[in-house]
Amino acid sequence: MIEELDMPRNQIADWGIRKRGADNEPRNIALYLARRLTGKKLEEIGKEFNMDNYSTVSSVLCKIGREVKTSKALQRRITQIEDRLLKGQ
Repeated sequence: MIEELDMPRNQIADWGIRKRGADNEPRNIALYLARRLTGKKLEEIGKEFNMDNYSTVSSVLCKIGREVKTSKALQRRITQIEDRLLKGQ
C-alpha cells in the first residue's frame, strides 16, 4: 500500500506519531483502506501505524469517510489504489 501512496517505506512508523493536518492524506487513505480491505479492529490497525489510541483511528476514518462522500477526486484516488491492491493479491 505504501508504494501506491508514493511514500517511502520508512515513513510508516512516523504516520501515527508526527503527521497532522492536510499533509496526512496518505496516512488517512492507508487507514481507510486497511479497515475496508482487512476488517481488522481499530486497535489492530492503530498498532500497525504506531497509534496508541484506537479513537484516533476512529476519528480519521470518520473524517475521511466524510471527505470521500464529497470529493470525486478522492473517491477516484482511493478506488485506483484499492484496485491495484486487489490485483496484487
